Amino acid sequence: MPNIKQAFKILLGLIALVIGSYVDFNIPFSRLEIPISLQSLVVLLIAYFLGKADGMIVILAYLILGALGLPVFADGNSGVSVLMGNSAGYLFGFLMAVIILESVFHAWKYSFVKICMYMTIGTAIILLSGGLRLLLVYDPATTWKHGIQPFLAGGFIKILVGSTVAFYLKSHRFRG
Repeated sequence: MPNIKQAFKILLGLIALVIGSYVDFNIPFSRLEIPISLQSLVVLLIAYFLGKADGMIVILAYLILGALGLPVFADGNSGVSVLMGNSAGYLFGFLMAVIILESVFHAWKYSFVKICMYMTIGTAIILLSGGLRLLLVYDPATTWKHGIQPFLAGGFIKILVGSTVAFYLKSHRFRG
C-alpha cells in the first residue's frame, strides 16, 4: 500500500499529465488529427522522477480516466474511441516508455548527456508506438508525413527541456 508521500507524487504526476495534455500546439498540419501537446514531456519526467512502478500507476490511471469519459486526453478528448483511434499508439507508448526506460536505462539518469539519451529513447519509443499503430491503417508514407515527422522538432525541444529540468532538479538534490 502506498504511503502518503508516494500517493501524493502519483497524484501530482497524474495532474501534471492532464495539464500537459491541455497545453497543446495544434497546427493544422496533419489530416490524421493527432494533437501536439506537452504530454510526452510530462511522461518522460514521470518516468525519470517516479520510476517504473509509480510511473506505470500514473499512466494507467490516466488511460483509465480517459477511457471512462473524463476529458483528460489532448484537446479535452476522452472515451474508448480515443484509445482505439489514431492517437492510441502514442497513448500506449507512454506506458511502454515508462516501463522500458526504467527497466533498461535506469542507470542513465546521472549526467546531462545520459539524461538526454534517456529522454531521446523515451521519445523514440512513444513515436515508434504511435507510428506502428498508424501503420495498421495508413501506408508508410502517410504515417511518416502525418504521424512521425510533425513531431520530430517538438520532440527535440521536449528532450532538451526535459533533460535540463531533470538534470537541474537532480543536481539540486531533488529526491524523486
